[in-house]
Amino acid sequence: MKVLFLDIDGVLVPFGGLTVADPAAPFDDECVRRLARIISRTGAKIVLSSTWRSSATAKEMLRNCFRSFGLPDFEETGGDHSLRQWEIAAWLREHEPERWVALDDEELVAGPENRRHSADFRDHAILIDSKTGLQDEHVTQAIVILNG
Repeated sequence: MKVLFLDIDGVLVPFGGLTVADPAAPFDDECVRRLARIISRTGAKIVLSSTWRSSATAKEMLRNCFRSFGLPDFEETGGDHSLRQWEIAAWLREHEPERWVALDDEELVAGPENRRHSADFRDHAILIDSKTGLQDEHVTQAIVILNG
């Protein structure tokens, strides 16, 4: 099993402006297309690690976006949104995927709060610039990590 842990804000919803066909939807179309490219080339399952998972309305909006881009539904990490790295690490222990990558605009490797699992995340976390969101170079990195 291949898994892509997905944050939303800063990854599919960049803070530097959006390119959207539907102004009611907050997702950047190009960023979502890039996500779709990763999924189509790897067959990875999407696991939502974003705080968006705490809102039924936000999750439904995300599901609608995924359907419109031909993306599969997502699973969710558990936890109380304390530390994202720890929540992902707990999910990994429980499910033991063959390969995985995390796309996030929050640091998942460096810093004292991430020290506990830093070594495990070093070659799996792709730090996204929240102003630009998911870019082509991230797509390439994710595909390499997921396909080996």
